[in-house]
Amino acid sequence: MSEREARKYLTVNTLLACIKDRHTTSEELLADLSESSSKDEFIVDRDRAQVLDLMTLHGKPLGTLHGIPVALALNRPEGFTGNSTVEDLLNTHGALAVILNSDKIKASSGATDVSTRNILISSIGQAVLESRPSLGLGIGRGYDFCLTASELGLFSYVPSFGSVPRYGLTDNLNSLNRVGLLANFIEDIAYFGDLVSYYDSRDGLNLSYPPPNLLKTFKDEPPVSPALCICNLDDIRSDYVEDFNVLIGELDTTKEQVDLPDFSEMISKFETELKDNPDNCYVRKSLYEEIFRPGDKKSMEGQTLTGIDEMFLHLGRYFERFFLDYDALILPASQGDMNGDGYISPITKVAEICGLPMITLPVLKDKNDEPLGLLLIGKYWEDDRLMRTTNWIINQLFDFEDESK
Repeated sequence: MSEREARKYLTVNTLLACIKDRHTTSEELLADLSESSSKDEFIVDRDRAQVLDLMTLHGKPLGTLHGIPVALALNRPEGFTGNSTVEDLLNTHGALAVILNSDKIKASSGATDVSTRNILISSIGQAVLESRPSLGLGIGRGYDFCLTASELGLFSYVPSFGSVPRYGLTDNLNSLNRVGLLANFIEDIAYFGDLVSYYDSRDGLNLSYPPPNLLKTFKDEPPVSPALCICNLDDIRSDYVEDFNVLIGELDTTKEQVDLPDFSEMISKFETELKDNPDNCYVRKSLYEEIFRPGDKKSMEGQTLTGIDEMFLHLGRYFERFFLDYDALILPASQGDMNGDGYISPITKVAEICGLPMITLPVLKDKNDEPLGLLLIGKYWEDDRLMRTTNWIINQLFDFEDESK
């Protein structure tokens, strides 16, 4: 195995140690990307890589990500100059940003709007899979990241809406789009998730509550075995469900099959409103505070609620009660095909509308031995609890695989 190939199997912490001990350099990590199929899709800053390597040589690392490449898919607002909040955070920690050439991708694909975001997210996922950016970060719908991770065999994490600032990443800060992460290792997801959870008042929907401590909680044993909920999977491809059921059967914990309400009508109304009146389909910060922080001062008093507002309040309150009994809702991340597009089940769409945290694990295979992800959905702003449950499941499955050998 070549050194380049070996580096693909190193976590961020191990890579940081290699950079510190000068077993590898930032320039070498950039060279790994230049040998991948994605090399022409990225804009790299070789001068910064050289500066970071010089700082390593003199024993003066810049931050906790010194020299680590991170692939970014940015959908900047028109006319925006400067850095997004996330870029500034990564630069402060010494990361080496590798920027996806979004304009080139859009021009070559001819795609626009939603389909463009899918392509951009797929591009950073492919780069993470093939080469050495330790993480891919972009903005889009949460399930875009889940599907990309499922198809490529990666981990993905979509934080609770409002926990990661989107300033400079999107031209519509009132949208439901979220920052999402893709990586080869769940530990890297936890590591980066902590770093980008930050409050920036320039994103009007960024919430100032204390962020979850993912990395610390990730390593903790749950006080009791997690309670997992399995919803009705009748609308998901049968072979996916079969593989899912085999895997779930190996988890030694409480697993309860629950018939969730039929959200189809609400979703249809929301999607129709989103198409016809996109400016009316945003979620106000006050709605999140009303639902998820009921101990705070009520911020909805005296406000006129739209139909979308009422729908969001109903769904949000439902899931707040729901996750009092369960640590995670689990289902296949890839959910079948419909009209040539990736089919998204109603429960996944509702989780997206409510901004619930989502994690995808590459632990399943379909009948063609292709990757198939396991999707975990958790309680709003309890991403640390969801991460702990994720790690518990991984440990259970690894133990099962070892015993089977």
